[in-house]
Amino acid sequence: MERVEHWVVIDRPLSRVYEQWMRFEEFPRFVRGLNDLRPLDDQHLLCHLGVGNDVAVELTFEITEHVPRRLLSWRSVGGWPSAGTVRFESRDEGLYPHTQVRVVLAWDAPRVSFGLIDRRLFEALERFKVFLETRDVATGAWRGGDLETRGASPNGQGPR
Repeated sequence: MERVEHWVVIDRPLSRVYEQWMRFEEFPRFVRGLNDLRPLDDQHLLCHLGVGNDVAVELTFEITEHVPRRLLSWRSVGGWPSAGTVRFESRDEGLYPHTQVRVVLAWDAPRVSFGLIDRRLFEALERFKVFLETRDVATGAWRGGDLETRGASPNGQGPR
């Protein structure tokens, strides 16, 4: 399996970064080639991905581990073997909270080059950073569900 890892530091508090990450349907804003990503239930995501001029792929991902505000891991169910983990780490320094987001992807997919995945992951994290740093509120529907009940805000829309 090929493997790639990238990280970015975002000038926003960890709770805000995590909250936006969990709004899966917003991912096509950040990830080039990702046409759709939506929850099927609390443990599965459906993904429509364009990986080339004539290649469109539908994948189902299963969330294999979730520690709210710390990490989220997933693997593909059927289709091309792939897996990933995203880790969130607070980098609060004085008055300015920062969050490090580190993503590791592994895959074994025909016709998908290391260079393509490496570049798309780097670009996606940079777009995610810009998106968060230019907005004050999260966009999209909150997907934390029961996984986030202890940190839910009074209106039930996500972490405080």
